[in-house]
Amino acid sequence: MIRLTTPAGIRLESAVALDVTVGGAESNVAVALARLGRQVAWVSALPENALGRRIAREIGMHGVDVSPVVWVADARAGVYFMDTGSQPRPTRVLYDRENSAIAALDASAIDPAIVRAAGALHLTGITPALSGSAAAMCVNLANEAVDAG
Repeated sequence: MIRLTTPAGIRLESAVALDVTVGGAESNVAVALARLGRQVAWVSALPENALGRRIAREIGMHGVDVSPVVWVADARAGVYFMDTGSQPRPTRVLYDRENSAIAALDASAIDPAIVRAAGALHLTGITPALSGSAAAMCVNLANEAVDAG
């Protein structure tokens, strides 16, 4: 996902500039494991555009294998806005993931051999909540992992 963050103490509704970074639950775990020396592949779907390429590049530069990414034409990247708080106002996050590439991905788009070859599979509850097809994909991947032992 693309994260757009306000400068410290500036509210989203009045910010004139936002810091652009990459983040997201699954990708953050993948990056952390890779930085700890583990062999990690990140399986996801990204739009076939500049934002998708940026997400893959930034995750990949930490040693994460992004070759399993499914590239989707005419799709969106998930975006979240971080409205940086300043005491007593807390930091707030606004998500915009509807109709993103991963939400539209068909369950059969991910090669099950990737999961069968892995030592572990990390899923969150976020992805299956995005859409019915994303939920089916997660169930398929989890079943592959169970079958692989």
